[in-house]
Amino acid sequence: MKKYYPGNIVKGKVVGIKPYGIFVSLEDDILGLLHISEISEGFVSNIYKFVKIGEQIETKILDIDYEVKKAKLSIKAIKKRNRYKKKKHSFSEEKIQTEKEYFSIAVRMDDFIKDAKERLNIDD
Repeated sequence: MKKYYPGNIVKGKVVGIKPYGIFVSLEDDILGLLHISEISEGFVSNIYKFVKIGEQIETKILDIDYEVKKAKLSIKAIKKRNRYKKKKHSFSEEKIQTEKEYFSIAVRMDDFIKDAKERLNIDD
């Protein structure tokens, strides 16, 4: 029975560390590779300082092959999801005001005419 699918967030145990990535054991004898490029948005200078063998970590499944029991994992994808989730509904007054300033000329024409008349001291 398939238990894991791409997009699932799972916990696994670190079973190996190499300069190019971290090997994570999931249940059902599936071995996942967390490539160094999928650890962080920034540069990871020393992967050995990031985790230790035996540590439990949370990762997102990017791809999985049940025939060979291997998975591609990511931590970066979890952080991206959380970052977008937080920003989704965060409109500040400044942002709303900025968006109002970028209406088309047709919508703002009355304001332009009013401002021009005030600068030229023209009465209606």
